[in-house]
Order: sequence, then C-alpha cells, then structure tokens
Amino acid sequence: MKKETNKEELGHRNYNKWCINLYVVILVSFLCTCCSENKHAIDHNDVKAVRFWYINKNTLTSIPITNCGRIIRDTLINKDTIITDRATIERYIRAINRLKPSKTPGNYDLRVTSYIRFKDKREDLMVCISTYNGVVLLEDIVMKEDKRIVKFLDELLYDRLTERDWTPAFMLEE
Repeated sequence: MKKETNKEELGHRNYNKWCINLYVVILVSFLCTCCSENKHAIDHNDVKAVRFWYINKNTLTSIPITNCGRIIRDTLINKDTIITDRATIERYIRAINRLKPSKTPGNYDLRVTSYIRFKDKREDLMVCISTYNGVVLLEDIVMKEDKRIVKFLDELLYDRLTERDWTPAFMLEE
C-alpha cells in the first residue's frame, strides 16, 4: 500500500531542505572568509632571508617619507642589515601575517623598508614600516597600525646603535 503524502507535509519537507541548504551556504562562506583573512600570509619556512634598510627615527624630513624606495636610495643616512637567523625570521613573518588591511589610508612617515627573500623563485616581498605609529605598507597596501612590530624593530635594529653609529664618517674626528 502506498502512503499518500499531503501537500502540507510536502511543503514542510521542502522548507527543512531549504533551511539546511541555507545553513550549509552560510557555514561555507563563513569558513572561506575566516581562512582568507590575510591574503598575504607567508610561511616562514619559505623565507631565505630578510634585508632591512632603515634610517634614524630622529631624522627630520621636510615632508613625510611615503615612498619605500627613498629609504633604500638615501645611502648617506640609511643603514642595512640582512637577517638569516631562523628564529628572528619566524618572529618577523608572524608579525607580518598578523596585520590586517586598513579601511582608511592613514598618515605615516616610513623609516624601515624590508625585502623578504624566498627560497623558491617567488619575487621578493616589500614591506615598509613607520616607526612612529606602526603603519605598515605591505606591497603598497596600507595595513592597520601595529605597535608590536615597532617594538620588534626597535629590539632588532635600533637598540644596539648609538649616536656615533648614525654620524656620517666625514663628521667623525679621527
């Protein structure tokens, strides 16, 4: 004997299927959004070295430095360092991966430029940082302020240098 289904029961089943499908769509889109939050996530194991160019925090400029290349080209006032220590690289990459894009352009005066060199054939990744407010340019995308990255750079680059280290050679007394 065939069991007859009435229209009301059929509508209820369709409604349940519709709700389940909607739930699945919402869950999948939520997971995709969470997983792709930082499109620039880097695996620290893929990094060969990080090269930093930096200028003194106390150097006054008539206009803020907003071009990363200016820090590299101004060899009279910059210093550079290449980092290959795995623990330091891991810490720096973790700080970069933590960054989130900013919705507003923000004000910044860059003092540090870094190139992340990968072990494989990928292009170097340029990261520029303002040591005043922690604004970071990641491949020309303005990221939200992060004071922790400034503290890290102070420890890594600035704390070990004295005023004499920043003085140009021609000004030093022999």
